[in-house]
Amino acid sequence: MAPLARFSTRLALALVIGVPAVGRADGVTRLAVAAAGSCPSAEEISTELKRLLPEATLELRADNADSDVVVSDHGGAFTVSVRGQRRRFKDAERDCTERARHIAVFAVLVVDPLHVPAQVSVAEEEPETPEKPRPAAPPAPAPALPSAVEPGIPFDVSLGPVAQVALDSDAQSATQAGGLGLRLRYGRRIGVTLGLAGLLPSSMHYELAEARATWVPMDLGLALSQRVNAWELGLDLGLAAAVLLVEGQALDATQRAHRLELGGRLGAQVRYWASPHAGIYGGMFASYFPKPYSLQVEGLGVVGQTPAAWIGGSVGAVIRL
Repeated sequence: MAPLARFSTRLALALVIGVPAVGRADGVTRLAVAAAGSCPSAEEISTELKRLLPEATLELRADNADSDVVVSDHGGAFTVSVRGQRRRFKDAERDCTERARHIAVFAVLVVDPLHVPAQVSVAEEEPETPEKPRPAAPPAPAPALPSAVEPGIPFDVSLGPVAQVALDSDAQSATQAGGLGLRLRYGRRIGVTLGLAGLLPSSMHYELAEARATWVPMDLGLALSQRVNAWELGLDLGLAAAVLLVEGQALDATQRAHRLELGGRLGAQVRYWASPHAGIYGGMFASYFPKPYSLQVEGLGVVGQTPAAWIGGSVGAVIRL
């Protein structure tokens, strides 16, 4: 008896709040149905309305404007608006077929209550509360630039201490030199490098004399590199040159000479990019000068030669401009 009593109450309420007079007197010939959401769909609502109003012509619309029956799905509830009469009902289980039946009953209660079958009950009505406007979704943030992404300008500068040692030398002790190195590179996977270093003076001890030499090495070459995430491995091969300043020591008369040595250079460098524009590097290189300089002392002749082959290394910071 509970469903029947509840239905009778709903029916009386619908009659009191204003059933269109034309609908009660003349019946319904055409109804436009629009559903915002998928539970229930407009087709499911139309099927249930057709059972209650078999003579009516039903029109399914995508636009809510000027529709006789408008349904909105709110998840655990749904709203029905029929020719100005609006109700909101609870349905946490989201039974779409049952929802369509309730909507059809409410629609007929408003437009033609004489066609409502006695065995049909209406869903539990929920007190209607004004819907709060939903805030607009914030725009998606732009993806951050990972360190593996290469900036647009492929130009970088490496700067750090450099040290080198001679592989073959006429001197009685190893010839070493150290200072500060600067390297410019233009390009990404294939590029051009330009290197310059300022080295402190080195002492060379020969059997018959001693000399103090200062090298200013420079090079120009072709570079190849491969980037893997934040790591980068590079190789470069090119021409090498060194300005050499030599001064004889422990002699009766100081003798000085200068010379430009030409040769080749092979280098390798590993870089770690902590950000798209800055990182650290470590590298090694080898250089060879096929025509070393012969040191001559007046009265003694040739006392030795400058080294022809060098190996060295450098560490420091790299900045992409």
